[in-house]
Parts: sequence; structure tokens; C-alpha cells
Amino acid sequence: MFMEGLAFEFKPKVKKTNVDLNKRAERAKIRFGDDYDFIVSDEFLKSTPWRQVRYDVLRRDGARCRCCGRTPSEGIYVCVDHISPRKTNPELALNPKNLQVLCNECNHGKGNEDETSWR
Repeated sequence: MFMEGLAFEFKPKVKKTNVDLNKRAERAKIRFGDDYDFIVSDEFLKSTPWRQVRYDVLRRDGARCRCCGRTPSEGIYVCVDHISPRKTNPELALNPKNLQVLCNECNHGKGNEDETSWR
């Protein structure tokens, strides 16, 4: 057979399901209490700490989408994306290592349940 004699074992990557993500979000709600509601809200994205970290990430990475490579000079709007979503990992909401620059289209395509890092 084709696989006979190979020295490694193939283990397919297991994708997180919505149930897994919902359980993680519930645990995060318990851990962060009232702060959780703020971190996952749109108000968080208007906060000074978020705007400062967002600016730092744009300066660090440049205003180029990590997924498709386009820039604002090509008519796109850039976003700073949370690789690991705020709703499941609120402790990473202001961690620059959890942030990447994506254009609006790639960011919306990725959604908040995909943890792909394009860096």
C-alpha cells in the first residue's frame, strides 16, 4: 500500500467547532466578569488603549494587508484584526502579538471564528 513503510504518522489538523468556541467564550465570561462585556463590545474599539495599540500595529506592520498584500493606495480600508477573537480570548485583546493588519474584505472573509495568522 502507498503509506506502508513511512516513518511518520499523519494527524489531520482538527478545526475548532462553534461549540468549542462557545465553550471558550463562556469560560472567558466567567473569568473576566463585567470587563468581558466591554472587551467584546464596539465601545472597546473606540477606547484609547485600543486605538493606541492599533496605531502601534499599523506602524509595526505597515498599512498592507497580510493576506492579499493590497494597500490603501489601491483603494482599500485596512483593519487591525484579532487573530484569536476577543470573545474567546479577551486577555489577548490588547496584545500586539495577537494582531495583524488585514484589508476590510479579507478581515470580513476571515470572520471572528477563524484564527488564521497571515504573518
